[in-house]
Amino acid sequence: WQLRVEAVWVVQVPLEVQIERVMARNGFTREQVLERIHKQMPTENKLNYADVVIDNSRSPEDTKRQVREALMQIPGFVFPGGCND
Repeated sequence: WQLRVEAVWVVQVPLEVQIERVMARNGFTREQVLERIHKQMPTENKLNYADVVIDNSRSPEDTKRQVREALMQIPGFVFPGGCND
């Protein structure tokens, strides 16, 4: 798909954090989460295609900040409704 889009964004988080979040959100067992993760392309490989990398291991506010900063780098991008937060 990377050839069909203008930019590839990858959101990364340490594996243990990812596992914990999915277990809490979906009620999956650790084994179910790992099974799903192992069916995907490894994050390390995804990073080879990434134009933008968002670190989602800290607070939601920090993630939002990173996304805002990346969006502001897109020429002509305007936040919907003029909202800059």
